[in-house]
Amino acid sequence: MLVGVVGRVIFMRNTGKLCFATLQEGDGTQLQAMISLAGVGEEALAAWKSDVDLGDFVFIHGEVISSRRGELSVMADAWQIASSRCAPAGCAQGNERRVPGASALRGSDRSPRGS
Repeated sequence: MLVGVVGRVIFMRNTGKLCFATLQEGDGTQLQAMISLAGVGEEALAAWKSDVDLGDFVFIHGEVISSRRGELSVMADAWQIASSRCAPAGCAQGNERRVPGASALRGSDRSPRGS
């Protein structure tokens, strides 16, 4: 199933050919987005790594999948920044960044919204 979702980036992990982001809606609903070289291409993946920051609102379009760890996810085929953050939202630690105070929900607590 293809979906389009918008959410605030509260966690990011950028690795070689695959990046992960946890998006959160205003009601606290969270969803994992996966941005891959195969899904979005080299230019869009490089732009994700350089342009997207914690606290930004992003639009992700792609297929609903279950990650290797069983998390409900959207494998992106396209993305764009919907709105940049207004102020610094978190701290960086290695290649993982998280918004302080944001709790992660697992499994069935995640549901995609939008179309």
